[in-house]
Parts: sequence; C-alpha cells; structure tokens
Amino acid sequence: ESGEGTVTKTYYDDPDDEDENTYVYNVGDEIETDTAVFVVTKCDGEDCEVEYLEPSESGASTVKIPKSIEADGVMYKVTSIASSAFNGDEDVKSVTIGSNIYKIGTKAFYGCKNLKSITIKTSLLTKKSVGNRAFKRTSNKVTVRVPKSKIYIYKTILKSKGISSKAKFKKI
Repeated sequence: ESGEGTVTKTYYDDPDDEDENTYVYNVGDEIETDTAVFVVTKCDGEDCEVEYLEPSESGASTVKIPKSIEADGVMYKVTSIASSAFNGDEDVKSVTIGSNIYKIGTKAFYGCKNLKSITIKTSLLTKKSVGNRAFKRTSNKVTVRVPKSKIYIYKTILKSKGISSKAKFKKI
C-alpha cells in the first residue's frame, strides 16, 4: 500500500535491455513534465492514457496540450483536459489541443479572458464530451482553428459551451 502523495510504479522487465526495467504509472498517479501535470486515467499493458490536469508553472502564455507524453520509457496518450484545468488563468493567450483529446472538462478554460487563439487538432469532440461552460468568459476576439470536416459542428458545440458569439472559426 502506498503512502499519501507517493507515486507507485509497476515494474515490467524490458526484454530488449538486460539492465533496465520499464516503469508504468498506475491509474490515479500524477506525472509531471516540464510543461504540465497529468494524471493516469487508464493503463493496461501497452495502452496507457492520461488527462491534462494543469500547467506545471503559472504564467505561460502559450500552452500546447500534446497528443501524447512519454514518462519513464512508456508512451501515454493525452485523451482529456481536466475540469477547471485553466479556470481563471489570465496569462494564457494561445492554446493548441492535441489530436487524441476526446473530452474537455467543465470550466476547463472558464475565465481565460486573454485567450485569443485556440487550435483544436482533434476530430473526436462531441457535444456530450465538452463540459458545460468550458469556454465561457474567454476573449470576445478569440480565433478558433479546427479540422476542416468539423468546422460547423465544432462552432455549434463551442458556442453551446460558452465561447463568444463573436468568435472567428477557421479551418486548419
């Protein structure tokens, strides 16, 4: 049993390397990179996923939520953005959302009033998978770049989740 706040790792022998083991974080463990904090949401053998929790340092104006991260030799797909991940962050001006994201939590970008550029690379979002007020109180002058095939549906979804009616939508 692990103690409060400690990270437990499952060790797997790496058949390609006699001297090394591969560390696999367990569901619920946090992984911090130089840019962000993630939490493991799924991991069964080779198929591991994490959720973007928050930036690792405040004050970043440009944020890139990657399609995957690597931790201790294991690849984790970044599949969601946590509720309130950027809630009230006035520093963030530009966000790029990776291609594996299928869920954006409630109030994820709520109150990011200086957020003027959003690039959404994923085609996996639905009205149910984007949380309420996820984009409420962002800049009125925001420009949203989305995959060409999703421009009309994403415009509908994001407006229902609080993005400004003045938002400009463009194709990637």
